[in-house]
Amino acid sequence: MNVKRHKIQFGLFCLALIAICALFAHGQSGRRQPKAPPAAPVPTPSPEPTPASTPKPKESELNILIASERNSAFEYFPLSYYDAVMRGCGDRLRSESSVSVDVSQNDVGRGDAIKKAKASTDTHVV
Repeated sequence: MNVKRHKIQFGLFCLALIAICALFAHGQSGRRQPKAPPAAPVPTPSPEPTPASTPKPKESELNILIASERNSAFEYFPLSYYDAVMRGCGDRLRSESSVSVDVSQNDVGRGDAIKKAKASTDTHVV
């Protein structure tokens, strides 16, 4: 009896919800859209040829050195993982921007990276 009463209450709730939604859904059939203003006239191009500028090859303003400490006492990954990550990161940076990227083949510790970053004024160490 209790389950049947809950089903009836749920059905009445659904019908009431549908009725409320139907009351607030107003039709838009009688409205007209305002006319768009006329388009501005298109200017005609001048017959004078513009001189072609030769783009100068731009030197890379940003240099990045990617290095890692492979022989850490707390991490046990194969050395090829470090190389793959550094190479992939370098390739992605080279392809997406005009950044000059150098990937270190040697093991560079945190202290060495700090020294390299302080010694160079135009290279960022990652």
